[in-house]
Amino acid sequence: MFCRADRFENKNCESNFINFLLKTLRCDRNSKPELCNSDYIIFDGTELSQTYFASGLLPYLIIIASALLSVLSLCTNLMPSIPSGVRQGSFKLVTSTSVGCQFYQRFLHCEKIITELKTKNYFNLQSKNLIAAILFDLICGWIITFAFLQLNVPLLLFDMSIQQTNNLVSCLQKIIYWLMGVPAGLKLNIPLNSALGHFFLYHIYLWEAYMAVVLPVFTLILKISILIGILGATFVLCLLSDLVSLATVHIYCFYGYAARLYGYQIIALSSLWRLFRGKKWNPLRQRVDSYTYDIHQLFLGTFIFTVLLFLLPTVLIYYFVFTCLRILVLIIQGIISKAIHVINVNPIYCILCRIIRSPEVAGDIYFSIFNTKGTLTLSMEVIQVPFMTVIKQTLPELSNNEEYLTWKDFLSSIIAIRIYPTRAQVEAHNTAVLDRYRAKEVRVFKIRSQDVLINADNVNMDNIVSGGINTRLESYKKS
Repeated sequence: MFCRADRFENKNCESNFINFLLKTLRCDRNSKPELCNSDYIIFDGTELSQTYFASGLLPYLIIIASALLSVLSLCTNLMPSIPSGVRQGSFKLVTSTSVGCQFYQRFLHCEKIITELKTKNYFNLQSKNLIAAILFDLICGWIITFAFLQLNVPLLLFDMSIQQTNNLVSCLQKIIYWLMGVPAGLKLNIPLNSALGHFFLYHIYLWEAYMAVVLPVFTLILKISILIGILGATFVLCLLSDLVSLATVHIYCFYGYAARLYGYQIIALSSLWRLFRGKKWNPLRQRVDSYTYDIHQLFLGTFIFTVLLFLLPTVLIYYFVFTCLRILVLIIQGIISKAIHVINVNPIYCILCRIIRSPEVAGDIYFSIFNTKGTLTLSMEVIQVPFMTVIKQTLPELSNNEEYLTWKDFLSSIIAIRIYPTRAQVEAHNTAVLDRYRAKEVRVFKIRSQDVLINADNVNMDNIVSGGINTRLESYKKS
């Protein structure tokens, strides 16, 4: 954009941004002689932002790295003095996002490396592989951040994310309007269909109002968080996963509403079907027994059963559509999660050692005997360990907060009409964590009546299973 230097001269507009720039440039004419005889000044916001970010990238890296090291040292020193309740609450808050889980993962990796260096004064192959994976992650993150800042990608990403969020909202509105009509030629119950459609449309309007309120804050957070790439490429992917979760929170809410409504309707139909057949569920014996109902109970139950049965297709179509949308979101997040997992356990060091035939990954020794007369002649050959064996034995261990709820659990939740993930699945994960801990640490546990846990080493079980379990510790001598 070209403009004359004296065009914006205005003594009454001291707060004008252009006047501020002109005054700044006028003050710099002593240090910049090329501006002394210039009649035109070029303002290029894109070029300015590129120069600013490119010149200030190294100071940002140094400042943020030193700040992170200071925070890490402070947390390590203050961790023993923090109450356990505060630690558990902070841990749940931090690990509720993908970025927080990756911070915790990186903290465990650094803690493991430092602990091994202090105890053994050397690094084994697994630690070297872990250090190489972290360095590879950091280098990729720096390249991505530098490329973003050089190409002015943050503004483009911000505009694209806002546009895609608006497109997603518009697409949801079109889907709901389609459901309120005659979807796929199905004739649904008009009053219930209209009520459900307006219910979901109202939540979309609330989402639009929410986005309008948080948009300035969201803009600031996105511009600042673009520098998170200096911590590694995995943090960029985690940030992308969190943005996907934030942009699709209304889809999760719709899925939860539809699943609850459909589940309650199925439960009511199953109960009324037993009433219709003269049966009743016996909760004491956990079985279905015969029962005699009077005529009024049979009439009312049959009437409600008929109404709910005819309303079932309308609720089912909403549940099916929002479940498909939820599966689509989980597929996207699953792909991102797998990419993060691959980078975290990247065995680049072992692969390089295997390629250059390093002694660190050498396997057995094979001797061949030559058929010669006189002196016995042997030929020795070092057999390299297979690739998959090296990779499996040197993969870094991830924390127990990695993805543990599988697609099998999700499909079973859909069939059983439960909101994914369920409380039972989380408790099953906690049990699996305990089993994994017991297997790796070679500790002896026995379970007696009423779930009394006998711990041979008197370990605090609250640190093993999140939320804790009711335990009674007793001494036990290994046989």
